[in-house]
Amino acid sequence: GGRECTIWMELVAALMLSKHGDRDLSELNPHLSLEQRTSLMDFAQVLLLTSVRIGLINRTLQSTRDLLSVLTKKESTTLTATDLALKADSVAQLLATRRHYVTSSAAEKDGRTVVK
Repeated sequence: GGRECTIWMELVAALMLSKHGDRDLSELNPHLSLEQRTSLMDFAQVLLLTSVRIGLINRTLQSTRDLLSVLTKKESTTLTATDLALKADSVAQLLATRRHYVTSSAAEKDGRTVVK
């Protein structure tokens, strides 16, 4: 009988790091057309970028909750002004995190820049 290779997300991420990812994917599953392989890699990039953005949002929400918790406590807290400033600065940095975009007119799309 034939052999079957199950393609999982870590493998797709590794293929994105490879210069020959498309060729390797084609060897793993020769039944995938070029269009299907391209779509798979595009979806994987979107998934990774979305996951990173969701992680940033979750960290921002948690830092904001921590800061609000300290600010709304009525009893005296052991936090110093420096500690409070650090918490506030952490929230500010997370909120100020810039997004970076690439135009679709780029000559070649390189998935390795997404995974690095």
